Amino acid sequence: MRIRIVMHLFRHTFTNLLKSKGVKWQVVTFNILLIIALSTAFFSLQKHQHTVEHYSKEGQNAINFSKTILPNNVVRFGEISAALILQLLLPLFIFFGGFVLVEGKRELETLRLVLSQGVSFTELLIGETMGLFFLSLTLLIPSSIIALKLLLFNSISLDVLLSFSLLVFSFLLYLLVMSLLSAWISALFKTSKTALIRLVGCWLFFTLMLPNLFSMTLVIQT
Repeated sequence: MRIRIVMHLFRHTFTNLLKSKGVKWQVVTFNILLIIALSTAFFSLQKHQHTVEHYSKEGQNAINFSKTILPNNVVRFGEISAALILQLLLPLFIFFGGFVLVEGKRELETLRLVLSQGVSFTELLIGETMGLFFLSLTLLIPSSIIALKLLLFNSISLDVLLSFSLLVFSFLLYLLVMSLLSAWISALFKTSKTALIRLVGCWLFFTLMLPNLFSMTLVIQT
């Protein structure tokens, strides 16, 4: 595998995706939603902490009060929103951006031209995957930086910082797998419409059906 060719394909894919007005609007919209979600979680947590500290000084049961005044689902509303965006909506964003990566070249009859220039199919697939993966990083990196700053504002412990680093690393692997799956399915089927249908089916299975089946299995076992 030739690194120079892969990097050229990566840059070409990444720049072409960013040139799309639809992709630009999606990136901006996703980042705004993530910022709102993280801010909501931060301010809800701050309010919860101040409430507990206030009523602890007056000798009241802060735990019971916090459950009454600020339910747990309200405190975690921002976290749930951020998880929804990163775990459910971001893979869908990747799939809609990647279903035409290879198949689009085939339909425009440029795939044969690219392969005739000595580019192997593996190099093409890796280059397209990297371009799509780095596009997804335009959503993950800003939200991770904001989340880290909010955590540092609360003077977090080393254990929390390590857990946050592990979470970010897990999301990086998650997005890489989704990007590879998108590029692979785009190359596997003959039409972009078929590739999109298969990708939406994979999204439904991995993000909605599989977690529910796993949860039901745990409930049955317990």
